[in-house]
Amino acid sequence: MCLFLGAASLQTGAGEVHFNQVEVKRENKEKLIFVFSLNLPQALHQLWAPQLPFAEFLTKYAELPEDQFQNALKTAASQLAGSSFFVLPSGAKVSFKKWQLPSNQALRESFKANLFLLQLPPGPQSHLPPAVVQTEVQTKTSINRAQLQLHKALHPIFVKVQQDQFWLTEQIPMAVVNFE
Repeated sequence: MCLFLGAASLQTGAGEVHFNQVEVKRENKEKLIFVFSLNLPQALHQLWAPQLPFAEFLTKYAELPEDQFQNALKTAASQLAGSSFFVLPSGAKVSFKKWQLPSNQALRESFKANLFLLQLPPGPQSHLPPAVVQTEVQTKTSINRAQLQLHKALHPIFVKVQQDQFWLTEQIPMAVVNFE
């Protein structure tokens, strides 16, 4: 699994609330690259332990032994891949592959930074830069039109595909996208 953390080109400015976002880039007729800009601690909270209060989740996972943390990340990538996919006009389901998440250390640091921010009064600087996560879709035939669905832990998420922009939410969990 390739790992990195960084601020996305879609990064929010001071005083703005960060919403999860994804930009879909066409590499060729058969391959699409998805560049996510995510509040990853919040998404991982929904994947790993939604029953825990957010602060308790952050504390627990920031201190988890390395092997357990790595296994939890593999599980998260598997969960995201299992519920994030395209359905082609033929009915074929194409899953996202090669999820590139931030490093374990970067994630742990973001959990600790989130804990610190939870102790501060709300304000324009009370959020962290989004984490960049990348994945891809590869098919054997040209992708011209498909139905997109992303894991609900990423909702709400703003999607940009070429000139088309829309939201995916729990109420609207999928959308048809065109690549022509």
